[in-house]
Amino acid sequence: MHDHGDHEHSHDHGGDGDGFDEEMHDVDWGRVRERQVARGEHVETWFDDAGIDAGDDVLEVGCGPGYVTERLAERVGEDGRVVAFDRQLGALASFTGDVPENVSLVLGDAESLPIAPCEPVTALVAYVLHHADRPARVLAELAGALPSGSRVFVAEYAPDADSEVGPPTHYRIAAGTIDGWLADAGFDVTDEFGYENATYAYLASVA
Repeated sequence: MHDHGDHEHSHDHGGDGDGFDEEMHDVDWGRVRERQVARGEHVETWFDDAGIDAGDDVLEVGCGPGYVTERLAERVGEDGRVVAFDRQLGALASFTGDVPENVSLVLGDAESLPIAPCEPVTALVAYVLHHADRPARVLAELAGALPSGSRVFVAEYAPDADSEVGPPTHYRIAAGTIDGWLADAGFDVTDEFGYENATYAYLASVA
């Protein structure tokens, strides 16, 4: 496991404490974006861990209000492509300014994947599974839809870590559970990362 120290990521969709909105129906997307921007200095390290480079195609699962989407668009550049989707129309409607030319927004649920890439992509699934009704299904859908050579980067909050950021403890998913779901879906886990903001991540590939 790699440990990058105090490395907070910016896909935190949910609220904190007792006000946590698992389904994201009533969330204030403006506040979510503010939290994303506040932690934006760490996003590039996150992309490094996922192996995202200029010219890559990226599938962003659960994009929220789009701050990370914009950073992804900058990372992959004009020769790359970002397809960002979310199941909440309010999230997509909250994108600020013009959507980058190399970004496509899609309304859809990760448990019934709305797209099927033809070329290898990197799928970014960060702080999303604890919002899903059937999180294992999300990974199974990705495994079935992503072509050979694709990668998936999954990040979640550790349930055994004390942190004021992220969902309440009982919504968090143990690392071993996600490792098992990835294996069951047919992914090959190639790397694991740990961060001091109570987050862990897996990088896995499609054979």
